[in-house]
Amino acid sequence: MALADTAALLWGTVVHRPYVYAFFACFLVFALHQLGPRRTLVFGVTTWLLAFGAEYSSTRNGFPFGPYRYFDETRTRELWIANVPFWDSLSFVFLSYFSLALAGALLSRPEERARGRAPGLLHPLAPLLAGVLMTLLDVVIDPVTLQGEKWFLGRIYDYPYRGFYFGVTAANFAGWFLVGAVSAWVFQRCGASLPGCRGPFRRLHPRFVPGIYAVYAGVLAFNLAVTIAIGDHALAAASAAVSALTLAALAVRLRAPRRAAGIVVCAATFAEAAACRRGISDADATGLEVLRTGVGPERARAALAARLARGPRPSLVVSSGFAGALSPGLEVGAVVTARSVHRLADGERAALELPPALLRLAPGARPVELSSAAEVLAAAGHGLRAPAAGDMESAALARTAAEAGIAFSVLRVVTDTPAAPLPPVARSVAAALAARGLSRGGHLVRTLSDALGRPRETIAFVRASLGWCRRLRETWRTFAPLLAATAREAEPTRSAS
Repeated sequence: MALADTAALLWGTVVHRPYVYAFFACFLVFALHQLGPRRTLVFGVTTWLLAFGAEYSSTRNGFPFGPYRYFDETRTRELWIANVPFWDSLSFVFLSYFSLALAGALLSRPEERARGRAPGLLHPLAPLLAGVLMTLLDVVIDPVTLQGEKWFLGRIYDYPYRGFYFGVTAANFAGWFLVGAVSAWVFQRCGASLPGCRGPFRRLHPRFVPGIYAVYAGVLAFNLAVTIAIGDHALAAASAAVSALTLAALAVRLRAPRRAAGIVVCAATFAEAAACRRGISDADATGLEVLRTGVGPERARAALAARLARGPRPSLVVSSGFAGALSPGLEVGAVVTARSVHRLADGERAALELPPALLRLAPGARPVELSSAAEVLAAAGHGLRAPAAGDMESAALARTAAEAGIAFSVLRVVTDTPAAPLPPVARSVAAALAARGLSRGGHLVRTLSDALGRPRETIAFVRASLGWCRRLRETWRTFAPLLAATAREAEPTRSAS
């Protein structure tokens, strides 16, 4: 077969089976994040080879799925390898991965998952649990696949005799368990022996485990929706029961541990919050929760108030992110903490009356007079003792924390100084993030205009922003254990309040 013909058939597979490639894309996103490129390639290749070999064998001698055969009506419009459709064996790759990833999460302690780790992936029982999770998927998938002529899948295969479960044979379920378990076991062995695959796994994003759970649930939901659409009500009821029980059991086992009172780190933007989370994760620190509040005092106050209402009650609230120097003596990249907090509104500055025991210095950071304003340009340093810095959210956060009797601290990285102010595009971005409703559109237009009008300045600002995020991440890598000690000191104050 010519290369062009193969490419055309492969494209036909994508066109006619888009749902397969959508789930396969999810596999690539999650596996690359968890395993890295080399391990992802190893898992994908070995699992596909095992799945293809199992299907090729079963269609000839009945092992391991039992005897069955594929109908080859689609050979002219999608890729086949020998007598097996390519998309079918490819499906095992993402189904096996999400089963193994869930098994690894289930076999990892909640504290480890909270730290972005999943050592359960290498647990001796992980292959067996992955096989069980694969089989539960098949209980929902295969009965509706067997009725492919009733939906857009088409009639693709059948058994020589009708199986016990809506036509599916017991041997088929046993085969799915075997392929899921063996593919996981082979991956574990490859990870232990192949160059470039050994070593610890990457730290996971806090939403990684909910993400793999969501994709696993999505596979079940897709097949259940098709079952309902074709009108097989008995099968739909059975599949719904299997799906609900499976997902409920997984949700209970994967639920996040109830956090003890610790530290709530408030960061305004996505970039600031991500940098804080990664730094805390790098430090392997526990008891710290990052809350993205949104830009501006109103959003910050509302977000923190909602978090405190949900509980559990923290012993320390930290305002983190970026700040601007308002006086000489502070350089870009300096790490500052507040020895006093002031609010600037309508040109009037007022110091927040915070109980001394509730305003805490971040150990090791530069103490400053901190002024907060609703707009980034309004924060002025007049009347403040040097060194002074400004931001938009700290005063609102400090007031909310104080009203709840919770200790408060500031830990921010200086991004601009009087000698090196922010460029106009940075001010436009800040104004757009702080704006609400339709006014945000006008600020976005102005931001785009500033960016296009000063391309070199914009590129320099983007590079500088990446540097500030790295600096904030490094700051939390260093300061997270120190602030954890500060939170423990704050605990008696919290208990007495």
